[in-house]
Amino acid sequence: EEGTELITQLESTIKELTGQNAQIGAELTELQQEVEDNTKSIEEQQSVRKEEAAKFLAESTETKNSIAAIDKALPALEKGVSLEQQQVLLQALSPLAKNTPHENDLSALMQAGALTAGSTDTIIGILKQMTDNFKGNLKDMIQDEEDAIAKFDDLSKSKNAEISAANKEINALKEREASN
Repeated sequence: EEGTELITQLESTIKELTGQNAQIGAELTELQQEVEDNTKSIEEQQSVRKEEAAKFLAESTETKNSIAAIDKALPALEKGVSLEQQQVLLQALSPLAKNTPHENDLSALMQAGALTAGSTDTIIGILKQMTDNFKGNLKDMIQDEEDAIAKFDDLSKSKNAEISAANKEINALKEREASN
């Protein structure tokens, strides 16, 4: 009778431990999936961040180059240039005006016979406005890039903290499972 009672008690303990191990197994699977999902999320965000950084670098470099080109042209225009030199400068600078509010202004000035002795002041005004616009755009680009970096850093820290916590929990569950 004592042996039967011991067997019943051991069977009950085995069932209990088997149930606990099954629960631990399910929790481990869930946590491992969470770690995998968070790792994948970080990798995806890193890829997006790299694309954004490359786009920022290209656009900001182009904008800086545009500002520099206009800054080189302005002193020559302010000193006074011939109509032919105005035409050459306008042709060189017109690509900078593409897709800006000044594209039509420069195009109109480049039309045959549109340039006059007084056109220099108009050109200078347009170019100064373009420079101001480019500088404003560059400032906005830099701020957007800084915001994107901060957002990415916050996301990465958060996901890494979640991964770390899940890994600690996984290790604790494995220890508990091993002790069963």
